[in-house]
Parts: sequence; structure tokens; C-alpha cells
Amino acid sequence: MNSKSCFAPAHILLPSAQIPLEQWGCIACDQFTSDREYWQKAEAAAAGSPSTLNLILPEVYLEDGDADARVETIHATMKDYEQNVLTRSVDGFIYVERTEQSGRVRQGLVGMVDLEAYSYQRGAKCTVRPSESTVESRIPPRMKVRTGATLETPHIMMLADDPDCTLIEPIAAHKDSLPKVYEGELMLGGGHVAGWAVEDPALIAQIENALTVLGSQEEFDKKYPDATRRDPLTLAVGDGNHSLATAKACWEELKKTLTPEQAETDSRRSILLQCVGASPVVEPDFIRGYITQNASYLLCSDGFRHKISEDEIMAKLSPLAAPDEDKMKEGCIFLTDLVKYRKETDNITVLLVKAE
Repeated sequence: MNSKSCFAPAHILLPSAQIPLEQWGCIACDQFTSDREYWQKAEAAAAGSPSTLNLILPEVYLEDGDADARVETIHATMKDYEQNVLTRSVDGFIYVERTEQSGRVRQGLVGMVDLEAYSYQRGAKCTVRPSESTVESRIPPRMKVRTGATLETPHIMMLADDPDCTLIEPIAAHKDSLPKVYEGELMLGGGHVAGWAVEDPALIAQIENALTVLGSQEEFDKKYPDATRRDPLTLAVGDGNHSLATAKACWEELKKTLTPEQAETDSRRSILLQCVGASPVVEPDFIRGYITQNASYLLCSDGFRHKISEDEIMAKLSPLAAPDEDKMKEGCIFLTDLVKYRKETDNITVLLVKAE
């Protein structure tokens, strides 16, 4: 995770717009744990269409003898959906409005949480903390599903104490100018939901700034003058804490090996091969090839590519994403702003050329 914020923009995959939302979305796997009938109804509702129901293992089935086989099927389905179903993406946050059956509208933001900023251990000093005790014996069964999974299906609810409405409401004020990425009814009477992509670097920075203030010592002392604990709190984990605790446990296992996060600070990550002016003789490298019609060619410094993935580059600069000069320029500016937001300190240079 490149941002220092405990809650940051993410690469969010979305299904094709042709897939019915009422069949695609389902509730969290830790709901209705004693009600098999509900999950049987959910299976019937999702039948015949791709669904996130096929990406989770409802905990009502954890004690069944076929749990391992179910996990294998889930992992295979994830790979299939990556290739054939998840055809859209958002690089940022998604602003969400969920209308309950009562008519009440609940607002939120979808993003990713930094697991280094979270702990389920009692008394741990961290900016993201659970709002309930964590039963650690409930973690290992969940790790079976997560270990080896290629996709994350988020359902964890984070809570921010924001009486001045500085975090979510300012984004809601811009929703008419944001691209709507989904809207529809939720499965089995879950209400209505709509989501808008928040990819504008200015709005992303606004969210980060609000989180910085909410997590400051000054703000904590002002809101909780009588609190026993004095270390600041940015977000509290509401529903889904055991899923987040499982993610934390898996992350701790992963950290025992060389990870992209370790590579981020490894001194061997950057090595200067040629530098004009550093020596009397410069011997440039020449690479030859053939120009392909309608292909796009990206020339950039490592400062441009360090903080973004190949998928993020393709999403903005591929020939399909950037078919003309205006879109090419827009994509380059967006990604440049994104790497700046992610705290890149190296030179950022980018040139995009399209062969006619």
C-alpha cells in the first residue's frame, strides 16, 4: 500500500454492466450462520448468472465435510471471473448510497484499509481498531478460504466519528458530476444501492485530508477528553471484524516472505545504469523493433511507474482506453497526479505516442 493513510484508494474490479446487480451482489458470509434456508434461497436467486455468492463460503457450511472442495471451486471461479466477468474497474474510491426498505439512505465510501494500521490485539496502538472483542479461534477456518484467493470481496464496515461531516458528505455533493458505475436492487429484499466512481485526484486528496484530521491527536482529545486511552483513533471496525482479523493474520504470514511491500523499501529496487554527466563517456543502450499500426508506446521514467501497476497503466493508456490525443493526455495527467498522491519523490516524466 503506497499511501500513508489507513484508508486509501484501491483498484476495484466490477462486473460487466449487463450482469444484473440483484444476482451479482450478496450479503456477507458470516450472516445467517444458523439459517441454511436463507442461503438456499440466495442460491436460487443467483442461479444462471455470475454472482459474488460463488466467491464466498457461507459460514453455515464451514462444518460440512465438503468445505475443502468448496474452497477449490471458489478459487477456480475467481480465476474465471477475473478473465470473463470483471470487465470494468475503478482506480480510486466508490461513493455508495444504499437505500434501505424503510427509505433511509446510508452513505459510504468503498476503499482499502492498510493492514499495518490495524490490529485485533487488545491494547495495540493503531489507528484502526475493532469495536468488539476478537475470538481468535474463528480466524483459522476463514484463512482456508483467503489463502490462495486471487480476489477480495469486501464487506467490512468501517466507522468514522465525523460529526462535522468532513469525510463522506463533501464527496456526495459532487455525485452528479461523477460517473455512476452501478445501480439496482439488492438480493432478497436487501434494498437499493448505487455507486459512483471517485477517481479525481483532487477528491481523493480531499478524502485523505479529512482522514488525517479525524485521526489527529488534537481531534481525538477534543472529541474524547475523558477517554482512558490517549492514542488517536481514525476508524473503528464495525461489522466484519473477524474477516478483517483473518486478512491481518494472512498478511502476517505473507510478511515472512519477500513481498512487494518489502521490495518497496529495498535498496536494490533502484539502480542507476546510465546518467548523463556522471562520467566522461556515456554509452546508451539501443533497442530495435517494429512499429505496429494503432499501437501506443509509452516512454517514461521509473518515477512514473514505481507507484502504479501495469493494470492501472493499461486501464488509462491502452489504445482502447485512450483512442485519441485528448484521452491520451487525460490519462497521462491522471496517472502523474496519482503517483504524486502516492508520495513518489523521484523525477516523473511520461511520453505516450500512438502509431498511425
